[in-house]
Amino acid sequence: MAMGLKLYELTDAYRRLSEIEDEDFAPALTQIQGAIEEKAAGMMALVRELDTEADALKLEAKRLAERGAARTNRAQRIKDYLRQEMEAAGLLKIKTPYFTANVVKSPPACKMLDQEAIPSEYLESVTTWKVLAKKIIEAWKETGEAVPGVEIIEATHLRIT
Repeated sequence: MAMGLKLYELTDAYRRLSEIEDEDFAPALTQIQGAIEEKAAGMMALVRELDTEADALKLEAKRLAERGAARTNRAQRIKDYLRQEMEAAGLLKIKTPYFTANVVKSPPACKMLDQEAIPSEYLESVTTWKVLAKKIIEAWKETGEAVPGVEIIEATHLRIT
């Protein structure tokens, strides 16, 4: 009865058990439970495999990002070295068949030395807020009342161990 069914069909069959006669109930229940457990085991194995692969991909992405950042930093150090040597030699431009290097003036930058000394006309007030979700949930658990402007959501999730 239940072997070739999809999981949602097994779920419907499980619900229909209430309509089965008493003498047919136990065998039908055993068959459906076994099929659901078999399919669930396969799904849990797939979830575990996908989670493991996702973790491995995240580690690889992190490794590649670090490698990319190292290459970018190395390229910048080489550019800085070349610029310093060109300036020391009095050269503002080097042209080769493949590349041209120009020492050019950078746009002005502002380096802050003492924020307290900066006149207020050059300051902007910025206020940022961080919602303390854990504190809100603790208060809700203690009082049973939601904090204004917040909705407490109680949901379910699947934990595979």
